[in-house]
Amino acid sequence: MDTQKPQRHFSMKAMVLSCFLIIAFTGTGLALALQYSFGVSLAKEAAQRVFSQIAEQVSERIHNMDEQSSVLVNILSEYPVIHNSVSRQVEYDLLPVLARSMELHPYVYSIYLGHANGDFYGLINLESDSHLHQHFNANAQDRWVLIHIFNQAGEQVRESFYYDAQLNLRSSEQQASNYLSYDRPWYRDAILANQVTKTKPYMFSLLGEPGVTYSKQIAGTDSVIAVDVSLSILSEFLKQQRTLPESEVMIFDQQGRISAHSYELDKKQLEWQTEPLTLSEQEQAFIAALPALRVSNQANWPPFDYADGGQPYGYSVDIVNLIAAKIGLNIEYINGYSWLEIMELFEQGKIDLVQSVFKADNSASWGLYSQPYSKTELGVVVKKDSAALKSMAELNGKIVAMTEGRAWTSQVQNSFPEIKVLLVSDNLAALKAVDQGLADAAIDSKQSLSFLQRANFLQQLQVLAAPQGLNAIQREQTLLLGHQQQQLQSILNRAISAITPQEYQAIEQRWLGDDNSNQLLHSINASVVPHPSLLPQNWQSTDEAIGESIIEGIQPFTTSSNVNNANVNNSNVNNSNGNNINTSSDSLFTNNNAQPEQSKERYNYSFEIDREAYLAYAQPIDSQFGQQQNLAIVVPLKTVLGPYVKRLRTTVIVSAAFMALLSLIVIYLTQFIVKPVNQLAQENEKIKRRDFKSVRKIHSNIKEIAELSESIVAMSSAIEQHQASQQELLDSFTRALAQAIDQKSPYTGGHCERVPALAMMLAEQAANSNDAAFKDFKLENPDQWREFEMAAWLHDCGKVTTPEHIVDKGSKLETVYNRIHEVRTRFEVLWRDAELNYWQGIAAGKNPTELAQQLTAEQQRLQDEFEFIAQCNIGEEQMPEEHLNRLSSIAGQTWLRHFDDQLGLSPVEQRRLNTPPASLPAVETLLADLPKHLVPWPKKPEYDKKYGFQMDVPDYQANLGELYNLSIRSGTLSKEDRYRINEHIMSTIQILNELALPEDLSHVPEYAGGHHETLIGTGYPCKLKGKELPTAARIIAIADVFEALTADDRPYKKAKTLSESLDILYRMAERQHLDIDLVQLLVESGVYRQYAERFLHPHQLDEAEQPNHKHSA
Repeated sequence: MDTQKPQRHFSMKAMVLSCFLIIAFTGTGLALALQYSFGVSLAKEAAQRVFSQIAEQVSERIHNMDEQSSVLVNILSEYPVIHNSVSRQVEYDLLPVLARSMELHPYVYSIYLGHANGDFYGLINLESDSHLHQHFNANAQDRWVLIHIFNQAGEQVRESFYYDAQLNLRSSEQQASNYLSYDRPWYRDAILANQVTKTKPYMFSLLGEPGVTYSKQIAGTDSVIAVDVSLSILSEFLKQQRTLPESEVMIFDQQGRISAHSYELDKKQLEWQTEPLTLSEQEQAFIAALPALRVSNQANWPPFDYADGGQPYGYSVDIVNLIAAKIGLNIEYINGYSWLEIMELFEQGKIDLVQSVFKADNSASWGLYSQPYSKTELGVVVKKDSAALKSMAELNGKIVAMTEGRAWTSQVQNSFPEIKVLLVSDNLAALKAVDQGLADAAIDSKQSLSFLQRANFLQQLQVLAAPQGLNAIQREQTLLLGHQQQQLQSILNRAISAITPQEYQAIEQRWLGDDNSNQLLHSINASVVPHPSLLPQNWQSTDEAIGESIIEGIQPFTTSSNVNNANVNNSNVNNSNGNNINTSSDSLFTNNNAQPEQSKERYNYSFEIDREAYLAYAQPIDSQFGQQQNLAIVVPLKTVLGPYVKRLRTTVIVSAAFMALLSLIVIYLTQFIVKPVNQLAQENEKIKRRDFKSVRKIHSNIKEIAELSESIVAMSSAIEQHQASQQELLDSFTRALAQAIDQKSPYTGGHCERVPALAMMLAEQAANSNDAAFKDFKLENPDQWREFEMAAWLHDCGKVTTPEHIVDKGSKLETVYNRIHEVRTRFEVLWRDAELNYWQGIAAGKNPTELAQQLTAEQQRLQDEFEFIAQCNIGEEQMPEEHLNRLSSIAGQTWLRHFDDQLGLSPVEQRRLNTPPASLPAVETLLADLPKHLVPWPKKPEYDKKYGFQMDVPDYQANLGELYNLSIRSGTLSKEDRYRINEHIMSTIQILNELALPEDLSHVPEYAGGHHETLIGTGYPCKLKGKELPTAARIIAIADVFEALTADDRPYKKAKTLSESLDILYRMAERQHLDIDLVQLLVESGVYRQYAERFLHPHQLDEAEQPNHKHSA
């Protein structure tokens, strides 16, 4: 057997054109690839040069800012008046000096003095930022704002003086304040150092925007001189450096946290347009009298509460801002602190309101709680290859990192004492502890853990839902106030209750929405670089970098039993794998993988953000204050390659146009070969369709094609002749088979001839009808007509398998002969017995007259009973129940048999007998159903399931019982006889399916095999219904029934007249045994009359003149 795959073929035109295009595209593609490669190299080199220029300018700007600010602070700290400032008058005398200093340094936002007693003196440059006039409610003429905060009668007072450009005082105002200079990071850093210090970015208390402060202690005093620079100035400078379209420039630290950037995306606080809360006059006075409320802002607990460059952000921050807007509360955020530090400041009275607080069992002493404003879902962070946690018991004996001071930290310690808790400063430290193997898991807010895990690219971790037991822990966020703030607590509770569902939804959509697709926006919200490739973890080597390792903030390990007695410097514990972990401060804050100090080498990367390719360039920026910073520019690859891709696109278009022109020329030249070849293929298709008459010779100047055309024409003629002879052979075989079936029985002769004649006449009417019922029935070509006619000829071909005596069975007792003769012989015996009884009575001397009367009565009874049995044997009418009872009574009479009934039998009959011969003489009943009458199947019929036959096979091939057959209620056929008759249609289907019929005769089995089905599924052999029966099969069914009704050669019935036959057809159609539309067509078209005049006897044409049947359905 050949198992080779079929070979693929291609058109001649395609082959010629493909060869040309392959050669052309290969050469052109190679040239374009080289051009693209050179273009990409040039583009990257150009981008590298642009980055180098930006890096130099930014480095110079930062260096100059640090240098100038440091010089300015040093000069001012040595200025005699400042050095000797001990009174308010001296401080006011500094106004011209400070103003002139800021005019010379326009990037400076403010210069100020801070004293050990908390007093503050500072001058603000309103032109250093476009938002300052609005922030300080200054008018357009104001140029400077002098802020003086001092203690008056035990209360902090803030005085604001507004000056124009000529330092003329225009207005002033005074209000209460909570500001203490010695609490500020710039003051603390300066006091601890003997030189100029620079803070990390933090929130300017007076401005409400992030910035950095350069400060220095004034020698010989506890006062500090400081210069503020807003980070917005640096960000504006970075925006000006975006020489490449869509590029972004950013400055970030060793952990990837961005301090300044050129993003245009708006990340400002929401400005609420909300309905104010209705307050009483007393409450309004109370709120108005309050100084600016100092609100906590954690350093790193996104998305609820965190700081970005000193600016507060998060869900809880928006809630507090919304509450403040509702009640008119003046607030300022205190940030830059961990959670534990915030709680310490709150206890010291340096923070008035703590947000994002969760009640603990022992937290009632902390202060007053507001009603909850949100519920947080807890989560667990584990390594990605770890299995999901079903219960907290699975963490027993393992190390779990948790933020120190959190309410649920102590609750976990108390509820699950078997868990070893590793206390850390914030969630990021907890995540990195798990990532570095210092902890097996971390527990905190699921939203916060997920936010930080994505933002910090901790891809080896996964955040799981809270296991069983963890959800019982308090998870409602509240606000915490001091014990003396009952009135403020009440107002805050009412404000929380007044937050509308729409306001909650807006805040939740902003911070808790499940939008992980925009990584760039997510990174900006988290204030981290947008891709891990930019993290400078391998650049650091200085002590400062080591101190800010990626596990920054981890505190020594403690458990619930020793949380208050942890030894910071000597805490050694084992992790869950049994390895010793040194959690002392030295080991936890040291990066053992720190690399030697690197030069300012530039690094370049390529990566994808939000499915868009980017190029990135990065390098470190040194600071004279030891704060390692890094610069990066991120550019979409399409921007860098844009000009070169445009040129390449032009080249491609020109090349494609040129190749298209060449292709057209090639296509034109190939038509001289392809066209005649295609014409030959069309002629070949005509042969495949057997449309031999339309095959013609193709004219071509190519010799081989012309000869091939002549060969095709000759071949077509030969095939046509061969097909005609084959069709004639098949048709003659079909007619011969039908004739053989008709000749098999002298009573059904002509049936197989008359059915096709009537079917063809009715099919012609249906095919030409415009009735909607026949719209799908079309016989459009001779092949389809031939197929239908052959199906009609062969509709009863299966009768070759049906026994002739069953087909011709004209009486109930008939087999190969009519057994009524045996029954009559038995009556003859009973007649003789009656006469013998008469003569025996005479011989015995009985009364001759009485004996003669008895004989006459007995003989008359026998005559009546035999006549009754003979009438039952005919079987034309429906047999009533009383006849069946009489038949059983007659059958019970006995007669005496003197001869062996098993002599002279054929071998088949002998094998069927299963009882020994009866003793003679034997008493027998007049009619009997004996075991020998049951003829078993030589082999019980079994049919392939593919045919779908649904006919029950009787237990015996035949039942010859005399009483059984005479008791047939209607007709002459028993159920065994009926099966053998109906079996012919199954044989028809099998025979026709086994024939290797050509495609144009493929429907013959379907048409021929369906003429005994009904429209309601009560027919045979497949019990098909309605749409399952094709119209062709319905036509043959009507022709078969009508022919059978009108035929006068059936032994078991008389021929019906035309009117009787039409009545029966209509009744069958009304019962949906026949198609009512076809029956109506048979009548209305006059087909029935044409058939009757051709095949029926004149006496049957009683209805020929008045066809009055109508469709009654």
